[in-house]
Amino acid sequence: MVGARGGLFVFILYILFGVYFLNLSLEFFEVPSSITQFESWINFIGGILIILGGIFYLKSLIRKSSRRGLKKRSLDYLPFH
Repeated sequence: MVGARGGLFVFILYILFGVYFLNLSLEFFEVPSSITQFESWINFIGGILIILGGIFYLKSLIRKSSRRGLKKRSLDYLPFH
C-alpha cells in the first residue's frame, strides 16, 4: 500500500510540474509571486523528473525486449535508433 501512495505522489508531482512548464510558455493563468520566487528550484526539480521519466521509459523498453527474448543490451528495438 505504501508503494501505491508513493506512485500516486510522484504522478501528481509530474502533473503539477508539467502544468507549470506549460503555463510558462502558454500563460494560461498568472502565477503568484510567492511561487515565482522558487522558479530556479522548480526548474531544477522539473528537470530531474524529466530525466527520471526518460530512465523509467528506457527501463520499460528493456523489460519488454527481455520478455520477447531479445538480448538485454541490444538497442535495435528503440524507435529512435
